[in-house]
Amino acid sequence: VPDTAEFQGPSGRGAPRALLQTLARSHSGMRVILTGITGNLGSEIFRTLRRHGHQVIPLIRAKNKEEAFERLRATFIEEVSFPQIIVSDLLERRPSFVSNVGDCIIHCAGAVRLKNSKTRNARMASNTSLLAGELRIPLYHISTAFVWRPDDSTFRNEYEKDKAESEKIVADSKIPWAIFRPSILTGDSANGR
Repeated sequence: VPDTAEFQGPSGRGAPRALLQTLARSHSGMRVILTGITGNLGSEIFRTLRRHGHQVIPLIRAKNKEEAFERLRATFIEEVSFPQIIVSDLLERRPSFVSNVGDCIIHCAGAVRLKNSKTRNARMASNTSLLAGELRIPLYHISTAFVWRPDDSTFRNEYEKDKAESEKIVADSKIPWAIFRPSILTGDSANGR
């Protein structure tokens, strides 16, 4: 697992593929804490991790475990099970743990409103980085290719600025990290998911 790395994929599938190839080089059977599991990218990362023999522990925003299960059932048509579910709102705080529950965190939860993200992504990145530091595990942060600038040009919207700040928070943390920058994400061409 790299101490620090930055990957910029050529397409929506490029960066997640780089992430999964990085994890595939690790031993199978890792316990991966995954944020954003009910989203387009997170659900695909979950399925791929599971296919490669990793256990996934969702960190999901919900009021309680029942609501978390409902959100997971609404996302996955197939029957899925998890060794543990962590219920927490990363916008507000980091979850606290007594013991180490994961080998790494993949953070792909995000506020994707282009004009109204404010500092939501930065707050989630901060709390996720704090959690990774507390657990002493690497953080794989999913960002966006649109934060890259060939010069000092300004960001086109709040979302890009917020994601850039998120990357800075992760990069300045004292944990092993990697940032992945997919471009536009689309659903599966066969089923639209």
